[in-house]
Amino acid sequence: MNSRGFQDLPILGFYSTTGEVIASEFIEPVLNESVSFDRLTGYFSAHSIVSVARGIQGLFTNAGKMRLVIGIHDVPPELISAMSLGQLLPEDLVNEYKNRLYSEIELLNDESQKSAISGLAWMMRLGILEVKVAAPKTSKGIFHQKRMIFRDAFGNVIAGTGSLNETMGSRSNVEEMQFNLSWESGFSGVNLLVNSFEEIWSNKASEVIVFGLDEEFATKLLLKTGNPHNPFSEIPEEELVSQAKILELARSGIAYSPYNLSSAVLYPHQERVFSDALSRWPIRVLMADEVGLGKTLEAGTAISYLYKFKNIRD
Repeated sequence: MNSRGFQDLPILGFYSTTGEVIASEFIEPVLNESVSFDRLTGYFSAHSIVSVARGIQGLFTNAGKMRLVIGIHDVPPELISAMSLGQLLPEDLVNEYKNRLYSEIELLNDESQKSAISGLAWMMRLGILEVKVAAPKTSKGIFHQKRMIFRDAFGNVIAGTGSLNETMGSRSNVEEMQFNLSWESGFSGVNLLVNSFEEIWSNKASEVIVFGLDEEFATKLLLKTGNPHNPFSEIPEEELVSQAKILELARSGIAYSPYNLSSAVLYPHQERVFSDALSRWPIRVLMADEVGLGKTLEAGTAISYLYKFKNIRD
């Protein structure tokens, strides 16, 4: 029997169930038949990248390509205002969120999550995956669109939208997803979602501005996850990141920076406060330890880190 791609799969056009069921019964089997995958997701975070990474091995096996747009969320109004007044370049806003992402990844303890992120980073370096970041043009809302567009080798297209989130725990949530199947409903509904995606991808949407993430971003993701070898090749990548570069990134990372800032040594509770303060952006924390527990050292270490490694002067 000749394969018909998506048409051979026992999939539905509508799901109202847990994210886990949608992923296992629809997304993963569809990706196994896909040669291209376009995705909009509303959260630019370590956990969202882990979620996106699941199930894309089949896409790689089919020599497919993926385009991903990740939304920057919870943008402080003052940053949006500064951008609108020309005091902050949009690229600077994206860089701030990239730095926050690096910090989140550095503090991950789950090796499977680190592996998922490094897999995506390698896909970027190999040209299999293109990633762009979407930032809102106003402070009145966030980029919160969620969409999936799949194509197989037989010309079939699936375009879907719904509530499926990219956050940790979302697979246990009850979600709804509506999918337009081109072989059942024609291309009218499919094309509406496809054309909208292309508008966002090409930076022509009126409400958002998008920026591409380059190979340097992928390289930093690999460094933050331990510089693993290429999982898509049996032969380790010859062009490894230099030892000096690894040490430089380690020194500037939150996890090790308390040892590189001064002769003062932080106690464990002070290191915890330091790491927690720098795991968010903008940094707004109240250090309220009891008298004598080292609030001055905690604040001084955080300021020293921002001055030495993040070039903060004001």
